[in-house]
Amino acid sequence: MQGRLYIAADIDDAGIIGMFALNKPPQLIAWIVTIGNGVANIGHCNEVIIDAITHQARRLITCSNIFHNDQRALLLEKLVQVTPVNLKKVYLCNSGTESVEAALKFARYVTGKTDFICAMRSFHGRTMGALSATYNIKYRKDFEPLVPGFHFVPFNNALLFIS
Repeated sequence: MQGRLYIAADIDDAGIIGMFALNKPPQLIAWIVTIGNGVANIGHCNEVIIDAITHQARRLITCSNIFHNDQRALLLEKLVQVTPVNLKKVYLCNSGTESVEAALKFARYVTGKTDFICAMRSFHGRTMGALSATYNIKYRKDFEPLVPGFHFVPFNNALLFIS
């Protein structure tokens, strides 16, 4: 199977709603969103990305974060430049679930609070903290009891956040 990037606009042409990986239009092969498999949201067979990956692979494919890596250092520097002034640290993660785990830890550390409000219909990953923040019982049931302190509210109901 081979894919190429296609972009879909919403009905009112207000903007991009997603990217489709297609073999040959209109045969849909995969719907790519910016979570989970969203790491592929740059598209399939994107020539700019292929060239960048090839160039880097000729130098160094991967490098543990215990060693200096000039490309990672440039990325970190750029991230600090484009974030708000009061944010001076960057934590790079290997996956979405790892980023959720880090966010939970950072939130607890900064606030001292242990309760979280999460959206129903959410999926955050399969590690214990991320799974605790995931609403769907089909992911949760085999691993209960999970981390306590997670509460769920429906999307688009701000009044529930107050109570």
